[in-house]
Amino acid sequence: MFVLILLVVLSALALTLTTKVRTHHSRNQYMLDYQASIYACESAIKYSISLLQETKDPNFVIREKVPDFSELFTYSEKEYKQLLQDWADEITEEQKLQYAKVGKDYGRGTTDINDTNDINDINELDIFANISQSLDYNDANLLQVPGPYGPKWPLIREAVSFNIGDVLVNIEIHDENAKYPMGWLMLNDKAVKQQISNGFDIMCAWMDVNNLVIKNIKDDVQELAAIKPYKLEYKDIKVPEKQPLPTPTRRRPTSRVRRTTSNVRTRTVIVKIPGTRHLTDLSKLYHSSLVDTELLARPIIETENRTESAIKYISLFGANKINVNSAPRHVLEAAFAFAGISNAKNMAMTVIEQRKIKPFKDLNVLREKLYGFSDSLDKCRQYIVTKSNFYTIRITATKGYAKRSVIVAVKKEAGKLTKIATLSG
Repeated sequence: MFVLILLVVLSALALTLTTKVRTHHSRNQYMLDYQASIYACESAIKYSISLLQETKDPNFVIREKVPDFSELFTYSEKEYKQLLQDWADEITEEQKLQYAKVGKDYGRGTTDINDTNDINDINELDIFANISQSLDYNDANLLQVPGPYGPKWPLIREAVSFNIGDVLVNIEIHDENAKYPMGWLMLNDKAVKQQISNGFDIMCAWMDVNNLVIKNIKDDVQELAAIKPYKLEYKDIKVPEKQPLPTPTRRRPTSRVRRTTSNVRTRTVIVKIPGTRHLTDLSKLYHSSLVDTELLARPIIETENRTESAIKYISLFGANKINVNSAPRHVLEAAFAFAGISNAKNMAMTVIEQRKIKPFKDLNVLREKLYGFSDSLDKCRQYIVTKSNFYTIRITATKGYAKRSVIVAVKKEAGKLTKIATLSG
């Protein structure tokens, strides 16, 4: 009996010790994997910024004979699947291969991070060469509705995946001008304050956001405006700044050193503060606890392939204008609300139909196409663009159970790329 009890105790001790050792090992391995993910993210950031710096402005594609991305957020899962099925019934097998999402998502295998030509030419490669034989052409769910640039909205190019060592890195680049700028709600211009409020209400109504949530968000953003006044354009400023002069070192002739106190000599220099620093401050405020963005993150549709929520269509990185060539319908209506609620719907629909045939080259062309709304468009002119210059680089690095995510907001003007903010999680 004593031997049996002893064996039970020893077994329990052995199990406890084994569990502790295994837990300790798993914890250490997770820390190593997470550190490797951090390093991979840092490398991917440098790579992505360099790639975006060298890449020309993304081109819009003609989408005249394909389903439009502008209203996909309104479709229930049943309606969405029916849309894909109807589309599949109308197109050829070659077109199905062109618009299939298989291979476009992560899973193209590994890519050599040092071979920049591989990703620079990603849109020119036949990425489906290895899967065309196994593709089920009757499966409409494999189709992907193209966005304004070809990949799904709001990507400006196909998402890419590659390995850095044992870490799998995924990169997406989003068009932030295709989303509603949160900063508009901070504008302290009485002439357009009501129009801004109406536009935000319209967009939130499309996303089934209730009035109480809308009110809470507006109140939170107004508190931000009290901390950091918002402007559509921030200019570089020059301010005087005192800087200490270097203190000359002198050898004393005697070994005795006498401690003396003296005033630090300074000089006044003019320091240039870039306007983008204000955008950095705004990005930090938008992602702080001062704004309860979780209220807008509630999904109205959540399936294996789709997640739709209001926050998906709102830019929290300082973008100040909406691109009429890439914004979905409810964002367009919010932009055209500056011309009045009665005109917003018709203006948005006209833009959607026209840009499918040919994207707008500039605002003058837009005015010609919307000739019936010329006066109304003039009221919106300072809030819209036809080319985007705000982007977010979204990087995810995964190794084992460790995962590191980073979002880098950048602004590109005159070929120069400026980093706005970096958020990690």
